[in-house]
Amino acid sequence: MQYIHNLDDDCSFLLFTDMELEGLPPEFLKLQGNRLILGCGNFMLRQKLIMKLLSITISKKKKKKKRKKKKRKDNQWHHVVVYMYRLTMACLRKCRGRPKKYWGEVIRHDMLLLQLTEDMTHDRKVWRSRIKVSLEKSKDGKRKIILKSHQISPVLELCKVGSTRRAVSISYGRRCEANVTILEKLIQLRHKLARLLGFANYADYATDVRMAKSSSKVFEFLESLSASLNDLAYRELSMVKALKKKEEGECPFGMEDLPYYVKRVKDQQFHMNFGVIKQYFPINLVLSGIFKICQDLFGLDFKEVEGAEVWHPDVQLFSTSDLSSKGLVGYFYLDLYSRVGKYAHTCVVALQNGLLNNGSRQIPVALLVSQFEKKVDGHPGLLQFPEVVNLFHEFGHVIHHICNCASFAKFSGLRLDPDFVEIPALLMENWCYESLSLRLISGFHQDITKPIKDELCKSLKKWRCSFSALKLKQEIFYCLFDQIIHSTENVDISGLFKHLYPKVMVGLPLLEGINPASCFPRTAIGYEATCYSHIWSEVFAADIFALKFHDDIFNLQAGLQFRNKVLAPGGGKDPIEMLSEFLGRDPSIQAFLDSISGTN
Repeated sequence: MQYIHNLDDDCSFLLFTDMELEGLPPEFLKLQGNRLILGCGNFMLRQKLIMKLLSITISKKKKKKKRKKKKRKDNQWHHVVVYMYRLTMACLRKCRGRPKKYWGEVIRHDMLLLQLTEDMTHDRKVWRSRIKVSLEKSKDGKRKIILKSHQISPVLELCKVGSTRRAVSISYGRRCEANVTILEKLIQLRHKLARLLGFANYADYATDVRMAKSSSKVFEFLESLSASLNDLAYRELSMVKALKKKEEGECPFGMEDLPYYVKRVKDQQFHMNFGVIKQYFPINLVLSGIFKICQDLFGLDFKEVEGAEVWHPDVQLFSTSDLSSKGLVGYFYLDLYSRVGKYAHTCVVALQNGLLNNGSRQIPVALLVSQFEKKVDGHPGLLQFPEVVNLFHEFGHVIHHICNCASFAKFSGLRLDPDFVEIPALLMENWCYESLSLRLISGFHQDITKPIKDELCKSLKKWRCSFSALKLKQEIFYCLFDQIIHSTENVDISGLFKHLYPKVMVGLPLLEGINPASCFPRTAIGYEATCYSHIWSEVFAADIFALKFHDDIFNLQAGLQFRNKVLAPGGGKDPIEMLSEFLGRDPSIQAFLDSISGTN
């Protein structure tokens, strides 16, 4: 069978004049500062370009000594080198095993124009974002928009010209059209596999071992949720339609207009400056605040293990014990700061599962990996607000892992029902939007005794709910599509998209000429028939928070019950049974609906 076409290998592009790209910030369009074209497929030549930038000569004899010396001198360039190195290795991976004639194509399409100005060397996120979206010029002076998300998203969110947004959306939605045929073959084989195993279709096979238990239950869940969101989604859609009519006249509103006008309305409503908000979240203060919250909620005590053997000086090891019994619960490592060659994503890894072995308990050990900046210009690293939320989320997985008291490794750690494993982590995110907890984890970086203001806390909570119905409707649309094609045979995929999209998206039509199935990879590999799982987990997490913690976010009794009744059993008990016992009733979607509408 053919391989699914790699969306990253599709390097098609569109050309636009500067006028057609009106609304994009100047840094997207102008070449500033020194320029370095990094497009060579030869690793050593790329390395020489990097070293030339740093004025470092490569010497095998004194390589280690010179590297240390130059690191101190050129520390401001360190993260630039790291990023260039990763780009180099990514290009080499694409070329490996391919004919040499293919190399030139990869090199041309991977060519990046780096704008290395002084401010970019001090703030990795600033220069990195500018690198990704700075638009190359063609020979006729037009700007190239490559059909990749890092260039498409800014255009759809910021460009004032409706025809440009439409052209970009159509081309982006037509990528890798050959994938549709491949997806159809995959679906046929999945149905065949399910029938061999005694199931009516692949969706029933995939959900049989999950909380949902059957495809029909998933359909019921998604359709009920979608119907409950209709009124709020209509109101949100009316707001963006009214703004477009005011700015562009009687032009029809299309799906390509949603990102731009949603952002415009949110900017008008909230005036959120996330650059200012970031200054209230030094990494160490956020981390100590998380420890305090988990101590007050779950009765846990965290202590750093001094002198622990670790793989890098930045890595910390913490022990976790029960506050009342003083008994050891588990260990976890924190590897939070970026460095050369480090795994590039944020996640939690179960290094050792807890279990009973000959009457004694094996202690669970977890690792939290992230990519934060330790120091910028000699100041402690600061977290963007989404990074704060992400850190809470991942620490929820750490707590889940070390509090799992299952007797067997099969049910221990994070080896849990995929519909259930995200619930504790999503629950933890709620403490990022409550004034009391926000003040506990925040402090102005130049004077940490000054926490974030209450007005900002309230604005963040409202911002979280803003236009959540339309966003959720789009997710539900893809989840329903995923369930339909995996529960029914011989589905007309293109026809299904055209019929289903306006039905779910309160009348908003699908853009003519696109087929999102060709560039929707979750349906192909990894989440087939289970795309609903994240929404499912969000609903349960919202129900738990609303019932048990909404009125008292530091409710120790509720926290201990959650730890003992939900986290401790691990995979050894049915998740629905655990949650129902903890809630005192069957789970409900109402709390989730109240939370996204802002009434809770």
